[in-house]
Amino acid sequence: MRTGCQWCNLHQEWPNWQAVYYYFDRWKQYGTFKRINETLNQLARKKAGREAYSLALCADDQSVKLHTMICQCRGTDANKRVDGRKREFVVDTQGRL
Repeated sequence: MRTGCQWCNLHQEWPNWQAVYYYFDRWKQYGTFKRINETLNQLARKKAGREAYSLALCADDQSVKLHTMICQCRGTDANKRVDGRKREFVVDTQGRL
């Protein structure tokens, strides 16, 4: 918990961190995480008695503060007085990405 998501600090029971990162990066490139998320969302919606795909969506954004040393993709949200980045996301009627 102290180190967040640093690869070299994975717990001893995991394989070598380079191997874990290799597969994580491959899955990210091939869209595996996106497909897993979509499939789980569809299953949860069906279990709740809804259609597999949502017909109504809600778009929102979030301002995230950045360290002063990070210069890439930086901007200022004047309304919230936040110097950093904005990230946008879309959720369905049940709050799933």
